[in-house]
Amino acid sequence: GEWVMLTPCAPSLGELGALDFDGVGGVYVAGNDCVDATPLRRSVDAGANWETVGTFCDGGILGFTAISGSLSISHADPAFMYATGDNGSRGIACRSLDGGVSWTSAGTTAVGESFYDAQASQTTANDVLRAFHSTSFQDHWVDRSTNAGTSWTFRFVVANTHAPCCLRRSPSNPAVVYFATAGTLHKSVDHGFSWVQLAASFPTHETLEVDPNDPDIVYLGTSQGLYRSTNGGLTWSHRSSGLLLRGIIAIAINPSSPNEMLAAPPDSRVYLTRSAGNRWTTAGQGITSGDAFNEPAISGADPDLYFIPGGGNLYRSRDRGLTW
Repeated sequence: GEWVMLTPCAPSLGELGALDFDGVGGVYVAGNDCVDATPLRRSVDAGANWETVGTFCDGGILGFTAISGSLSISHADPAFMYATGDNGSRGIACRSLDGGVSWTSAGTTAVGESFYDAQASQTTANDVLRAFHSTSFQDHWVDRSTNAGTSWTFRFVVANTHAPCCLRRSPSNPAVVYFATAGTLHKSVDHGFSWVQLAASFPTHETLEVDPNDPDIVYLGTSQGLYRSTNGGLTWSHRSSGLLLRGIIAIAINPSSPNEMLAAPPDSRVYLTRSAGNRWTTAGQGITSGDAFNEPAISGADPDLYFIPGGGNLYRSRDRGLTW
């Protein structure tokens, strides 16, 4: 298919990064240094027009780098938004309680450490998890707030030197949480109070996503393709037929039809499946050469609407990935 390019900010002003939907028809995209204050932009007409909603706290650069940058909006109340990023020297977490208009700090790390994920509950707006990487201690932490980021309680630590990967909370059951570094995968079924390590051997983990409607169906993108579990991570199957480049760094699942997915490798390709990964085909003629994609997203309010940011560009499909 052919892609439609949308540009919330000029490519020369920086990279586009974190993207999320509010569940009621709005799509939000964060610039990576589009201007010094790093704006959050919103579209309510499927990306045809954009407005700047607000700017992030602490001068942070919110957007995807190697290990940081996320935006998570609670569909329980889309006024509640949580973001992680960095300000060039330390990780920062931000929160907004008014739909992104104003932001306040929800914590910082020590110098040299990074937040790399925030995960809002989709059923309770003031409940949020975040993950960060400590370079000083060479470990990975998860903590939780039940008062919209005012205070945090430590929940889990993984002591290893692997690169950060991802923290994912089940949209349908927020008590179920998966936490991956590049070398380990853990699961909690009680909002992060207790954890078990999933006993499986994988190539290097790159990304992780949970089926929007079933907390037991989980996908793991790795340096050698995609893996799928239908029993909460107990067993896995390899789902990479049709992938020309096996490394998968980002996945999106259609909430209305969860067998439909987008996947992005670390180059200028995008892949589409309608069979839960049994077979993949390339999608995306017209993509600017050199755009590396980082976070495909599929609207829950409009299941025909797909987005994927890459470089300074944002691409859109209005027909479930057939044309772009």
